[in-house]
Amino acid sequence: MLHLALHFLVPALLVGVLFRNQQLGDKVLGDKVLGDKVLGDKVLSHKVLSHKVLGARWQVAYLILIATMVVDIDHLLANPIYDPNRCSIGFHPLHQPGFIGLYLLLCFIPKTRLIGLGLTIHMLLDSIDCQVTNGIWIN
Repeated sequence: MLHLALHFLVPALLVGVLFRNQQLGDKVLGDKVLGDKVLGDKVLSHKVLSHKVLGARWQVAYLILIATMVVDIDHLLANPIYDPNRCSIGFHPLHQPGFIGLYLLLCFIPKTRLIGLGLTIHMLLDSIDCQVTNGIWIN
């Protein structure tokens, strides 16, 4: 149960750290910090503009990180679907070392950075779970 909770808590902590300073959060999302924009006779700050379009940036970032848990769809291919003593890393198709390398690569591309971070965090937590439950890092 702690393992599942960590899949929600660790992304929340990451977003809290990254978005305590909104400009840092914008850079993580791959946006350029634009400053103020003049639209007609109104001056709109980048923060106000992005908030109106996307909602709070930290909320969008958190939802993207949580959405990466869809990677666990590959558990549906296993029999049984859930086995508390099974190590996911190296067993499930999307939990293979090759894919984990791809997830790490996504972290360095601005437009896919949050997806990469979410998937990498997910694999790291699954690997820690393997170590705690089975004494191994990868199956």
